[in-house]
Amino acid sequence: MKSGDLVKMKFISFWQKKNNNGGIPYTETPLLVLETAYNAIKVIMPDGQVKNDLAEYYEVIESV
Repeated sequence: MKSGDLVKMKFISFWQKKNNNGGIPYTETPLLVLETAYNAIKVIMPDGQVKNDLAEYYEVIESV
């Protein structure tokens, strides 16, 4: 996974994000990766917000 990739949340992360406390809620909408660092990524949400999350919760749909 690298900057510019299109990713979507894995379904298994639904259960981990079910009790979301201010983090990224589960969504099936594709997200754009802005930056990666080890197991952390920054993604841009559909509403334009930039959020940090763990890369293990995502799978690559399309790579650049």
